[in-house]
Amino acid sequence: MADKTYIVILAYNEEDGLPPLLEAIQREMNAAHRGYHVFVVNDGSTDGTRQAALDAARSMPLDVLDHETNRNCGAAFRTGITEACRRAQPSDVIVTIEGDNTNDASVMPVMVSRIEAGCDVVAASRYCRGGGIEGFPFARRIYSTALNWLLQVLYPIRGISDYSFFYRAYRAGILQRALAVYGEDFIESFGFVANAEILLKLRPFGLRGGEVPTVYLYHRKASQSKMHIAHTIREYVRLFRCLRAARRKYFS
Repeated sequence: MADKTYIVILAYNEEDGLPPLLEAIQREMNAAHRGYHVFVVNDGSTDGTRQAALDAARSMPLDVLDHETNRNCGAAFRTGITEACRRAQPSDVIVTIEGDNTNDASVMPVMVSRIEAGCDVVAASRYCRGGGIEGFPFARRIYSTALNWLLQVLYPIRGISDYSFFYRAYRAGILQRALAVYGEDFIESFGFVANAEILLKLRPFGLRGGEVPTVYLYHRKASQSKMHIAHTIREYVRLFRCLRAARRKYFS
């Protein structure tokens, strides 16, 4: 069994969503008798996000990792995952999740159990049987469905259908291996695409994938969405070029 689960929370102006998310994580992980440690990556928030995290740290194992200015998802992933990998043992689990309380913390212990059962990565999936989305704008729903279908066709990973959702669990050892191989090139994307990039950069390592169904509770989102579809599409085009270059550089 994993000794500990390291939970990386990306947070930019999430003073409303972060406290209930942290309370839910504490409740679910304690109920499952799981050792855990939380890293809140405060990505240059200008509201009370940092103070909300510090308040929670009085009653749960939590560190705040600060960016003085907003550096976006790619940099937040790099900061949180790098620190979690530095502290973790290879058999530990690293979970990534958004800080806006749109994700169901009750599936987190299930995801950890799937890693213990042999998976290298477990995606919380909106698209497998039992998963779903509540309150998601129609245009975003169409875009997300089409994107995930395209990624499955271009970069199939057995056992995974949701490539773009932030909520994911990893065996620490596979992330540590990726950091050792890619170095600074592990996460090159700037925005939301960084999440898919992490998954696709792990694919050459013979990834054993799995997923658990989850319902994306978008109606809980109190903060304004930071995603812009046109910009994200351009980032995906850039990502496809980066993946080809990384394949030649590191695996040829």
